[in-house]
Amino acid sequence: MKNEPILLLFGHNVQKYRISQGLSQEKLAEHLDVSVAFLSRIERGSSFISLKRLNQVCEILGVTEGH
Repeated sequence: MKNEPILLLFGHNVQKYRISQGLSQEKLAEHLDVSVAFLSRIERGSSFISLKRLNQVCEILGVTEGH
């Protein structure tokens, strides 16, 4: 189940948008109220996240439909 293509793609995009906005993993993790270790697992595609958390990530990173 881990490292499924969709998780890898999502994680890659989280990292790409985070870096493009000049956010460290620590700062994004703080905004999300999660540990840096958990955010790192998301970015590596080795952890699932809830739809609620997915929406929160998108809001913080400013990702909207069509991006």
